[in-house]
Amino acid sequence: MTRTENFYLQQYLILNFNTTGFWEVRLLIPVTSTILHMILKEFHDSLVGGHAGIKRTLARITIHFFWKGMAQDVQQYVKNCIICQQAKYSTHPPASLMQPLPIPQHIWQDITMDFITGLPFSHG
Repeated sequence: MTRTENFYLQQYLILNFNTTGFWEVRLLIPVTSTILHMILKEFHDSLVGGHAGIKRTLARITIHFFWKGMAQDVQQYVKNCIICQQAKYSTHPPASLMQPLPIPQHIWQDITMDFITGLPFSHG
């Protein structure tokens, strides 16, 4: 058993004596393990996870597991989640109203052209 401050490492278990006087037990997952993707999927994509976002998914995983680079893995997984990308709303303010062009003072001072594409072919 290896001791570091309030943490004890025993095989693949991390034991932490928290401030409330209880032991917290987390499973240490090797970075090369194939189970990492399954953990991320279960805690983010499942009905219980509900595509909660980066902070809530990380908080739920942190209760039970630990691996090196866990925060970056969760962030990358959530950012690449297609359902989250489709459901995300825009944080940009709505576009303002169009402003009319100023009236020219002289003839041929301002020339504009509108290119309209995608019209059907005419037969005449």
